[in-house]
Amino acid sequence: MTLTETKYISSRTVLSYIAFGSNIAPRQHFIEKALQLLQARAGTLLALSRLIETEAEGFFAEQFPPHFLNGVCKLETKLNSQDLLEVCQVIEAELGRKKAGKQGYQSRTIDLDLILHGNTVLESQSLTLPHQRYRQRGFVLLPLSEVLEPNWQDPETGENIDQLLAGLSRIESSANWSSWTLAGA
Repeated sequence: MTLTETKYISSRTVLSYIAFGSNIAPRQHFIEKALQLLQARAGTLLALSRLIETEAEGFFAEQFPPHFLNGVCKLETKLNSQDLLEVCQVIEAELGRKKAGKQGYQSRTIDLDLILHGNTVLESQSLTLPHQRYRQRGFVLLPLSEVLEPNWQDPETGENIDQLLAGLSRIESSANWSSWTLAGA
């Protein structure tokens, strides 16, 4: 996909929630750049969570991977979910993201995961909505809880964010809320 391709633009806007993270220095720079590109290409950033720092999980190729900075943004967009996913993947590639393949997780300059796109429930080869693992990830749920609409309910389960947080087997014990703010936030 090239950025010159025409995207499907709806006449209605949708609230989308995108989790972002980086564990390659300069982490905050990569996050800020990704958010600037999202704003320029996909819609309007309405809210940003605080950043949370967590240990890397599921890494097999790296013995001691650096900690991640993670957060979630609320984006108002007219793009459909597939086009928004493609914009995220292009931004990741432009910022030097390398896909791990079958070697498990690996360090990354930026990771952009489309968590929610309105009330869309979808399962395709390229995209599952809501994101298939977000309910098990404290590093997504904690920041997500800061930017969700007050009466939000999971479009599949009907649970609210407090119920999802209570359902975690553990909240990230290594998680530290950052006092960092993003430029322009």
